[in-house]
Amino acid sequence: MDSSETRKSAREIAADLMLMREQSGADITDLLKASFTREAAALSTQDRAFLKQLVIGTTERLYSLDAAIDRIASVRVKAMMPTIRAVIRVGAYQILYLDAVRDAAAVDEAVKSVKQAFPRKVSGFVNAVLRHISRDKEELMTWLKGRDLSIRCSVSPYLCELLSKERGEEQAAAILAAGLVPRALSIRPDPRLAADKERYDRWLDALRGAVGSVRSHPLLPRLLLVDDPGDIRKLPGFTEGAFAVQDAASALAVDAAGIGRDDLVLDVCAAPGGKAIYAASLLKDPSRMTARDLTEEKCALIKENAERMRLSGMRIRQQDATEPTPEENERYDVVFCDLPCTGFGVMGRKPEIKYRADAESTASLVSLQRKILAVAADYVKPGGKLIYSTCTISRAENEDNVRWFVENRPFVTESWTDADVPGVIRGSVVNGCLQLLPGEGETDGFFIARLRKKAL
Repeated sequence: MDSSETRKSAREIAADLMLMREQSGADITDLLKASFTREAAALSTQDRAFLKQLVIGTTERLYSLDAAIDRIASVRVKAMMPTIRAVIRVGAYQILYLDAVRDAAAVDEAVKSVKQAFPRKVSGFVNAVLRHISRDKEELMTWLKGRDLSIRCSVSPYLCELLSKERGEEQAAAILAAGLVPRALSIRPDPRLAADKERYDRWLDALRGAVGSVRSHPLLPRLLLVDDPGDIRKLPGFTEGAFAVQDAASALAVDAAGIGRDDLVLDVCAAPGGKAIYAASLLKDPSRMTARDLTEEKCALIKENAERMRLSGMRIRQQDATEPTPEENERYDVVFCDLPCTGFGVMGRKPEIKYRADAESTASLVSLQRKILAVAADYVKPGGKLIYSTCTISRAENEDNVRWFVENRPFVTESWTDADVPGVIRGSVVNGCLQLLPGEGETDGFFIARLRKKAL
């Protein structure tokens, strides 16, 4: 038999990945990435994009899909065979949320995928459930809009309660809904390229010719937003280090530091290296930038990214950020602390975050953050700066941590008046702190605090 006859379709692979996610507990983004080198390697570019859309979308809408399926099916989702549950979820996602996909195609492909491996009554069940969902689609969508926030936006009840308490129900709903809206890819052109107008314009013309559209970022115009980028590694200038993939909020954390060309800079939790690499590009010598992280694998990733961006002179070292190195006390002009956090600000890119959220993990992370901050404080020179940032929107991890830090260490919060950022951003900084929320300004949810060490 020709091997092409046994290749699985994007829909079949999507159901397989959803099943693997459920059984292994692995992140769907990691499973998807691995599949591109295995079972999905033979798919066309278009089908690979469709596969990504299916698995990410189904994961993002999991609570909503299960509620809709339970309203229709004679067997509740949790009681279904795992394989059948995965197939129906992927089919229901296409019917309810992908207008470009014909309902009949979603139903027929789902039924076809289970016909050979299961008894006829099973494929008949799949057919009946998905056809019912297709027939009652409008009624189901109206019904879902009336459910509570957890079902409507497919988020853990804990997170809904936390955000509603801290931000109010209306803003909480807007934040969670923003996590379901696809966003353009944010890239940061290398400052050395941007300084050469002729080279920059040639690169930009090539980029525009290769993708859907390119536009300046509304919040930080030096960054670009790319629609429909396809395979990032194939974009013009990627191999040559013309740009780095970086959200505007992450780049803002570097801008907030106001780095001087002669500064010594440390990033204590640097992987994958976005902020450290940006900071190194602003220095007269990249060896004045030290990037650390916990594992050998993370350090290897920083090194790979630094080399692509032509910044191999950076100092990269494996180091547990909770373990002090006294010989480096008061050595650095700027220390970046972008610490492990709940990640509530990046749920739109990492959908599992919103299902794993709970009070215990949040409290545990706050404790870890404070331990790292206490160690990192000693590395800052008197008069130097510590930039504390997280990709979350929880007050316990952000404003409360800053309050604790200035009460227990010789630091004060500092304005960003000298930072090279638009005035609208500086105007949003309160007591040295900026909280960006998902859906505002086309950025991730992100928190940045600038703190100055008191001079002796």
